[in-house]
Amino acid sequence: MNDPARLEWIQRLTGWAPDNRILFLQALTHGSASPDHYERLEFLGDRVLGLVIGAWLYQLYPDEPEGKLSARLNQLVSREICAEIAREIGLQEYMILGKQARDDGARDSANVLCDMLESLLGALYIDAGIEKAGGFIR
Repeated sequence: MNDPARLEWIQRLTGWAPDNRILFLQALTHGSASPDHYERLEFLGDRVLGLVIGAWLYQLYPDEPEGKLSARLNQLVSREICAEIAREIGLQEYMILGKQARDDGARDSANVLCDMLESLLGALYIDAGIEKAGGFIR
């Protein structure tokens, strides 16, 4: 699969020229469009996001107790914040959706936007490593 517009957007966005292009296109593909879709990458990307933000907060607030760190983490990685970021970076334009998902409003769904953003993080982690993914997240 070759999709120059999406791959160029990913490179501009992340500063990384994808080695595994299929992986990044999968990260943008909804289950309604293909059986090779974003959900497994979203699972991984969610963990990468939590790890990077958790480590960052741990460093930024060395004297803060666990409860306050957890509250900060939960706020920063919330579905609403991830969806807002997805909108800000223009993710909606590059989503690969089947007809049913388009008709159901998936392009504007906070759940789908957040999940696809996390799937991109998972793809970036696999393709470029934790340093690149972490830098992009921060």
